[in-house]
Amino acid sequence: MKQKQIEEEKRMHKAVGILLLAFTSAIAGIVSIFVPGTAGKLAKWTFFGVFAVCIIYLVAKRKVR
Repeated sequence: MKQKQIEEEKRMHKAVGILLLAFTSAIAGIVSIFVPGTAGKLAKWTFFGVFAVCIIYLVAKRKVR
């Protein structure tokens, strides 16, 4: 029973982590649209970087199964 609860908590933490990454990516994407100059470029690359990390994680997760 305790092992099952620990596994459930781990799954929950991973889900929260992915949601935070997606939220960060969305904010960076919005900022990149409205902010000009270096800050906008930084936000754009943050968006692409976080998006790429999410995609890589999801692909790796599917291959493990």
